Amino acid sequence: MGKLVHACGVYAVGTIFYQRLLATLRTSRRKKDVTLRRPALDGIRWWLYLLQHSSGTVPLDPAPWKRESEHRIYTDASGWGWGCCYKGQWMQGPWPPAIRHAYDQKTLSISDLELVALNIALETWGDALAGQRLNLRCDNSASVANVTAQASSIPRRAALLRRLFVIAAMHGIQIRSTYINTKRNEHADALSRNDLTRFFSLPQDYPLQRVRSPRLDAFGLLLDPDGPLNPSSPTWVPEAGAPLSVQLQP
Repeated sequence: MGKLVHACGVYAVGTIFYQRLLATLRTSRRKKDVTLRRPALDGIRWWLYLLQHSSGTVPLDPAPWKRESEHRIYTDASGWGWGCCYKGQWMQGPWPPAIRHAYDQKTLSISDLELVALNIALETWGDALAGQRLNLRCDNSASVANVTAQASSIPRRAALLRRLFVIAAMHGIQIRSTYINTKRNEHADALSRNDLTRFFSLPQDYPLQRVRSPRLDAFGLLLDPDGPLNPSSPTWVPEAGAPLSVQLQP
C-alpha cells in the first residue's frame, strides 16, 4: 500500500483505486488475514495492468487546471452510432449489429454508449495528447457524473470507466467531463446520427480532417464487461504493448 501511495504521485487518476484498497486495510487492521472482496481485487488488477503496460515515464503538468490550459473533445452517441471531434479532427461510425440489437432490446442504455464514445476519443487521440488536460464534453449527464465520480454501480459502466482511466494514466493525461447541452454539441450530435450534410454545414473553427483509424477496442466491454478488455478483469492476458481486439458477433 505504501508503494501505491508513491505511484499515485505519478498516476494521479489511480487515486480512487488506491483508496478502495486503503479502506479495506483500515477496516481489517486487527485481523491477521484479510479477505479481499471483488472491489479490492479489481483495484489490484487495475494497478497491475497499468504498471505492467506503462513505460514508467509519464509527463506531468504541475500547474493548476485552468480553462485556457485544457483541450476540449466533443463526443456523442445515438441509436445509430457514435461521433467525436477535436480541433477539426473528426470520426464517426455505426454500432456493430450485436450492439445495435442489444440497444434495441434495451439491454444497453444510451449512457453506456456515451461512455464508449469517451473511450474511443481518449484511445484514439491519447498518444498525441500525452501529458495534457482533457475536458470531455458530453451531453449525457449520467456519463458526466460517472467520470466525475470515477465510479459506477453498474458493472458495464464501471468496466468502461476503469479502461478510460487506465488509458489516461498510461498517457499521463488528466481528464474531466463536463455537461454540454445537445444544442451546443451539434457537431458531435450530427456525427453520431450520420447526418454528414448537417455536420459539414455547421461553422468550423478548424480545417476538417477525418480520422481514418479510430480505436474501437472499448466496443467489446458493452457485451462482455468482465472480459479481457477490462483492465480489472482476471481474464486479461495481452502482452505489454500488444493491441487489444475483440470479435463482435451479430
